[in-house]
Amino acid sequence: MASLRAEDPTRLGTYPLDGLLSETGVYAARSASGERVAIKVFRSEPAGLADELRRIRLPDAYHTVRILDAGVADGLPFAVMEYVDGETLRRVIAEAGPLRGAALHRLAIATMTALVALHQSGTVHGAFGPGEVMMGSDGPRMINAGLAQALAATEGGATRAVGTPAFMAPELFDGQAPAAAADVFAWAATVVFAATGQAPFEGGSMSATTNRILRDEPDLTMLDDHLRGVVADCLAKDPASRPPAADVLLRLVGHSLLTAAPAELAEISEPPRPQRRSWRFAALAVVGGLVVAVATAGTVYALRTRPSPATTTAVAAASTTRPPSVVTLSAQPTPSPPPSPAAGVGLPGMKATLYENPADTFRVAAYLFDDTVYLRAPGTNRFQAIEDKAEEISASPEGDWLALLDAGKLTVISRTGGERFTVDVGPTLRPAWARDGRRLLLTTAQGKAKDPYGVPVPTGFTIVDLATRKATAVDTDDETRQGRGQYTWLPDGSGVAITHQVGANFGMRIRDLTGRETRTLNWVGYSGGSRMFSPGGTLFETSCPSGGTMCVWDLAEGVRRAGVGLFYPNSEFWGWYDDNHLMVLDPRDEQCRLVAMDLRGRPQRLLMTVARKQYQDLRVAWARR
Repeated sequence: MASLRAEDPTRLGTYPLDGLLSETGVYAARSASGERVAIKVFRSEPAGLADELRRIRLPDAYHTVRILDAGVADGLPFAVMEYVDGETLRRVIAEAGPLRGAALHRLAIATMTALVALHQSGTVHGAFGPGEVMMGSDGPRMINAGLAQALAATEGGATRAVGTPAFMAPELFDGQAPAAAADVFAWAATVVFAATGQAPFEGGSMSATTNRILRDEPDLTMLDDHLRGVVADCLAKDPASRPPAADVLLRLVGHSLLTAAPAELAEISEPPRPQRRSWRFAALAVVGGLVVAVATAGTVYALRTRPSPATTTAVAAASTTRPPSVVTLSAQPTPSPPPSPAAGVGLPGMKATLYENPADTFRVAAYLFDDTVYLRAPGTNRFQAIEDKAEEISASPEGDWLALLDAGKLTVISRTGGERFTVDVGPTLRPAWARDGRRLLLTTAQGKAKDPYGVPVPTGFTIVDLATRKATAVDTDDETRQGRGQYTWLPDGSGVAITHQVGANFGMRIRDLTGRETRTLNWVGYSGGSRMFSPGGTLFETSCPSGGTMCVWDLAEGVRRAGVGLFYPNSEFWGWYDDNHLMVLDPRDEQCRLVAMDLRGRPQRLLMTVARKQYQDLRVAWARR
């Protein structure tokens, strides 16, 4: 933000100005309540524009900057907007270069989410482009939504081009009024700009660029497969051939064409690395599902599995579940935010602090750091180092028992009475408790093979019965059939689930307790391990196939219920706070923040801080007490 110049006003209406944000007439100011806002002055528009600006009713969408107020000062209309601390996408690309991979996907999803909400509210942007996207600390935000319609209405309904020519749809050059299809075209051109640093039809002059928009096809070879097809469809010359914004969003976050029959998977290649997910949460006593939410206008979209042929128990039939199709679901009320935390609780042996509330349904029962296990005395804030060594830990749901896995031996100790026993479980990892607290599941890794990310390839699973104190090993063929990660209990304890590779993507494979495969969901993405299922057992979480987003699916039907984008690098999903809030680690500061985040990606509650240099070595076990 620059200082005000001599020719700049010091106040616009009731808003005192703090500085200059752009030489095009955008200022930083303060509202009467002290909230920072941005004010845009229109120096060549009639005063009547202010009336049209006041009539704009934008949706309360997370990725859209809303117009808060409008007025006239010295005969010039101005708009008061939400303030975003950041730069435009155009400037970010100019200074830092094109976006790649997950960063590009996050931009595409965030901006299309904003357009979906805008179009559902009956408004169009009309001038979308790289200059209309602010890259804030909380992700991309669309600005100036509805401005083109307000300008047209001010001029008595006449149409005129208000966007940047390189990002304008062909029909706008024929004098047509901006419509939703033109926004979709401009969005696709903006994605190409973000990936390459120039517009897809850039010709060096306005006439050459216009000619290319009207007649040429774009070069999209720089986009990966997930984006190339949808961007190409959105750049169709005929507006009727472009998909609606809602369909584009579904393709970005759902990828409904990912399912393939086993016969089609003859050639298996390593996929892009899935979104980072932490193994530090050895057990989650309470996990939660996500309410249905995609957009903000009372309607959401999901992917529903098409009706299957006659039911059969054959594994082959279970493995060829058809890809999902689009359905519409009712939006749910906005959930209440989590309760505010009480005083912080420091963790011995490291730079970390817990922020808990007595109303929380789970607590940290133990943690492992720097080869030391710290056990919490039940009902207190006291943590004490114990002599036992462990590579991994896991607390039973009620917190009565703590399991410690070390060098092929599983030691289970009572947190209340000092009772303990040890079971030889061989080369295993990732201990996870069943919801009844009577059995432990471990992933067996008998071979030396590892996946591309250094995780041992699973060869089966081991179940430890707390009553008999015996271990039962079950072999599977997941080692040869692209199994990945760890096994986790199904919610009812009747079977297990594991991630598997599906061509260049990931899906979920379900087995009964004998190891027999009973079902596959090939399109859902990389699953979240022991914390993937909701408390009611109807939902599960994955990293969306498109990257940059967390997906929530219906276990019974394979329907995608929700998606939440993470719009800062190296963020990690750590589990669920409750049915409506995720636990997400924000690693941007020296003290990383674990927060409870709502389904719009907004942090609602601080849960923990931990030093950035230490969190990679932290293992946490949660329990109800």
